[in-house]
Formats: sequence, structure tokens, C-alpha cells
Amino acid sequence: MSRIDAGRSARPGAWRSRAHALVRWLVRGGVLALVVGTLGLIALVVMGVEGESLMETEGGWSPAQSIRTRALLAAHDPRYLRDGEVKTLSVTEDDLGLLATQALRVLGAGGARFRLREGRLDAIASLRLPADRHLNLRLAMRDLTGGLPRFERVRLGRIAVPAVAADWVLARGLAVLYEKAGLHGPSEVVRSVSLREQRMEVTYQWQSKITAAVRSRLVSARDESRIQVYHRRLVEVTAAASREVSMTKLAAPLFALADERSAEGDPVAENRGAILVLAAYVNGDRLASLVPAARSWPRPRWRRMLLHGRHDLPRHFMGSAAIAVSGGGALSQAIGLFKEIDDSRGGSGFSFVDLLADRAGTRFGSLAVASRASARRIQREAGAGGEESSWMPLPGDLDERLSEGELERRYGGVDSPRYEAVIREIERRIDALPLYR
Repeated sequence: MSRIDAGRSARPGAWRSRAHALVRWLVRGGVLALVVGTLGLIALVVMGVEGESLMETEGGWSPAQSIRTRALLAAHDPRYLRDGEVKTLSVTEDDLGLLATQALRVLGAGGARFRLREGRLDAIASLRLPADRHLNLRLAMRDLTGGLPRFERVRLGRIAVPAVAADWVLARGLAVLYEKAGLHGPSEVVRSVSLREQRMEVTYQWQSKITAAVRSRLVSARDESRIQVYHRRLVEVTAAASREVSMTKLAAPLFALADERSAEGDPVAENRGAILVLAAYVNGDRLASLVPAARSWPRPRWRRMLLHGRHDLPRHFMGSAAIAVSGGGALSQAIGLFKEIDDSRGGSGFSFVDLLADRAGTRFGSLAVASRASARRIQREAGAGGEESSWMPLPGDLDERLSEGELERRYGGVDSPRYEAVIREIERRIDALPLYR
């Protein structure tokens, strides 16, 4: 046998040996798991994405839904719950759909719908992706006495996810949260979950540790450091400002700083930090509710912030902007609406001027975090200060201080064509500003 023939006959065995050695090295180094996991994730995304949404329409907040949701949130606001207090949350199919839809809008656009029957929950949800693609989810859960509901069916796009795998992911996610809060498991909080005809009831025992755990997840160490930077800048600005100061003049130095820091950083994150600090200041809230360490930070001097000569409009504008940068643009508009409805029932009265400030603030906040390019443009223009009318249109002839009865008589309520015509006019005025084009 020639040397060449001998080499050829030995080659298959040599390659098998090398292949086995390579596989062993990949397994030991964890590389194989990473490669397989990455390929699996790619396949999951490709097969999970579809061309059409499961939702015919994404819907919005009706006044009745806004009032209902506000009542739910107020009744279960963690800030006012006592440690160890036992409460029952009762929600309808519509409540669940509304809340889930707003949660999806933190990620983009989409919608969700639920159906509740005795002992069973069915749901569909759709998240809109770029290029008019959609991530669709279908699921069914069944009630279990004395425990959390279990998945019966889960389908992500064209992929049928094993129910046991979905149960494990849910259980693991809850376990991580509870471990972070120093709790042993769901039984320390959730007493029972009951699925009934068109209604779900959750009885829970509040544990204050959960608030701190969730807050630590929402605000990373880097976010906290960034917020502190803008807080320090606000302390400096307010120290030199007069007792009454324009909102744009007070905000401009923070956005100029955001522009400077974004040269080598993340402009979206910088804008979010600046807006959160401004919103907390103008609304009289301490940052400690978001960042506990802020209790020891120096406090900025109180200045009366004005927008178009009024001290209430900066609160509406910056409060709405803060909700928008946190992913709740639609939620911001809903909060503004049901606040005005409440005011029409005995407060300061319903105000289209307040709604104008709410919607301008929502637009400002949304553009401030929409993309890197949009964030940088907002930084440059807001950092220059400019006229107040370049941030929010002049109120003009918009009605305010309307009682509920007057609102009904003049406009036919918040579901009427006359009311919608005013809202369209408000949006037209905002659209006309160069800052929001």
C-alpha cells in the first residue's frame, strides 16, 4: 500500500477522533449549549412571528374603563397597603384585557383579549413588530383548588409550547421575585386564585418586601447613578433660579447635560433620567419612592415652575412625559382623562387646557425615547430652552372649569362627536409644533 493510500484509509478514523474531541471540548466549555440555545432562540422567533395579528383592533381607553381601572389601582395601591393585610382583587375579562394591552404597549403596540369561564381562562395577545409582523400568543389555563392556575395549552405563533414548560417558566419567574424579596414562595402572598364566569378573583396577603424587590428590578444601579446626575444638576439650577421660573428654562440645562452625556452614552436612557427627575420635582414628589438612596441626596430649592403663566400646566406636562418614557403613552392619556372627569364632579372642573398639557407632555416623552435619533433631536431642541409655545401650544379658546353637567350640556360627554372634535383640534395644534414633527 502506498503512503497516499495509507493516509486515505486512516483519515476517517482520525476525523472521527478529532470530531469527538471537539464535541467534548464544546460540551465542557459550555459552547455547545450556547450554540444550540442560540439556534433554538432564532427558530423560536422565526416560527413565532406571523404576518397577521390575532387582534382585529387594538382598542383604547373608554371613559368608563378609565374610571374602573383607576378605582382598581387605587384599591390595591402598594403605597397604602399594610404589611400582612389580606385583600381580594376582583377583575373582569375587560379589566384583564385592558391592563394586558397597556402592558404590551410598554414594548410597542398590540392588544390582548381574555375569556373567563368557570374554572378556565382563555387568552389571545398580539405584539406588533417591525415590518408589519406580529408575535401572537394563544393560551388556556385551568383552575386548581389551593394553588395557581396551570397552563393547559400555549401556542406562540406556529409553535406549540408544552404546558409543563410554560408552568415551569411561570413558577421560576415567581420564584426569582420571591427570592429577591426574601420570601419562600407564592403561598406567602397569593392565598387563592378563582376563575369564574367572566371574572377572576385573587386573594392575597400583601408583603411590603415585594415593593423593594420590584423597584430594584425597575431601576438598575446604572439607572440610579444616572438619575443622581440629573438630580445634582437640578439642585445647581434651582439654587441660581428666581422664585418663579419658566418650565423650559429649568428643563433646558438638564437636556443640555443629556446631550453632552449622550455623545458616548445612551440618549434614550439619558432623556428618561432627566424627565423622571423633572417630573418628581414639579409634582412635589421625593425621588425616594423610586430610588431609596435619594433620601440622603441634597434637596433642590423649591421654585414655582410656570408654563404659559400657570403653575398647574408643568405638572400635567412633566407628569405625562414621565409616564410616556416609562412605556405608558396611552396610559398617560387615560390618567389625564379620568383626572379631568373626577375634577368635573366637584374638583376644579373639567379642563381641555389640562388635557392639552397632558397630550403635549405625552408626545414630548414619547419622542424623547422613541429612538436614538429622536432622543438626540429632543435633547438639542429642549436643551436650547426656546419659547414655551414651542413645547406646548397656547391654550387659546379651550374651555375649562366645566362641571360634569356643563360638560354634558356643551359637548354631550366624553363619548360625543363634539368632544372628539375638540380632541382632534388639540392634536392638530400639537402636530403643528416643529418640536413634534
